Amino acid sequence: MTGIGRDAFSDAEHQATQGWQTTLVTPDGVSWLLNPGGPWLRWAGPNGWLPTPPPMDPGMRMGARRVQPPQPQAPPPQPMRPPQPMRPPPTAPQTQFAAPPVAQRPPMPPPGPRPMITQVKYNQSLRSFVSVGETAWAFLDRVVRVVKWTSDARKDKQRENQPNPVIVLVGEPHSGQRLLTGALRRALAEAEAIADEQYSQDTGARVYQLDPGPGVGARLKRMFDGECVTGKKIYLVREADDLIPDDAARDAVCATLTRIASDRDATGMLVLAGTEKFLAAIKAGTSAAISDSFVYRMPSFGQPAVRATLLDVLAQEGGAVLTPAARARLVDYTGACHAAGVVTGADAVVSAMEHAIRAAVVRGSMDFQQHALVDLPDL
Repeated sequence: MTGIGRDAFSDAEHQATQGWQTTLVTPDGVSWLLNPGGPWLRWAGPNGWLPTPPPMDPGMRMGARRVQPPQPQAPPPQPMRPPQPMRPPPTAPQTQFAAPPVAQRPPMPPPGPRPMITQVKYNQSLRSFVSVGETAWAFLDRVVRVVKWTSDARKDKQRENQPNPVIVLVGEPHSGQRLLTGALRRALAEAEAIADEQYSQDTGARVYQLDPGPGVGARLKRMFDGECVTGKKIYLVREADDLIPDDAARDAVCATLTRIASDRDATGMLVLAGTEKFLAAIKAGTSAAISDSFVYRMPSFGQPAVRATLLDVLAQEGGAVLTPAARARLVDYTGACHAAGVVTGADAVVSAMEHAIRAAVVRGSMDFQQHALVDLPDL
């Protein structure tokens, strides 16, 4: 239906959201395991299961088959040592001490959802997307089903037109909004729900500067109509918090969103990328115009597990291997950059990883498969 989920890996990711475990074997004989809520694991023989992004080669993904998970080999039995005579422990003088009070440990917070890697189609290639909570696949599938339904309704003169939903991507800037929007455009085009054209994008600051104050609402409507008439059927506004710097602008934007969300003749889609504060503001001012079904929360790169997962993805895509020490150092370094606001979101991880891979190549550090072997000297 959408072009997503037709290979064994994407199908396994979908079933993991329903609580199913899947083990696959690719044509090259490598075993892969996916547990619900966990990352993809690759069988490495004596080293057991290792977290590894799944293959991106369409032939590998389409040729994978389901199998039973391999079992680790039992270690060889150790020789029995002869029993040693027991010696009584030395006795020490008994001294009475008052037992210190036992400190009560505060309860540990429940662990959050673990990041997962979802394969999405971007242009003509498969890309890895880091998801936390709901997978990108599940979100894209839901949006495509609804937009395909509205598109089919417009082609049937016996049915009443239905409006397209307004999409809100919630999270910090540079956390994958453009990649997810591009994947949405590709999925909608393959389902023949929208025209197969590139999406257009803007920033909230630029739209606001064109018509500051209450005029930003009418400007947003004109920009949306203009972009979606020329064939680019998805209009993305990044850093949308800048659209509503004050109450007057917020009220104007909310009124515009209500009109766009109820427009039965508009064939385009509006995608807004902002923070939780932005989402709360527009939901308070637009009533039911923003549905929770079309709100997707992006991964937070303030979380070490998310940064580590993206590092693994970038290493595979860049033909590199990270040593455990280098991986831990990069997780800490990118976390410090994120906290300081020097480089935020995925940009901090991408920039650090590109520098490390380049340094490893310059140093001539390669593994036996001629992958760049990134170690501490490259950081």
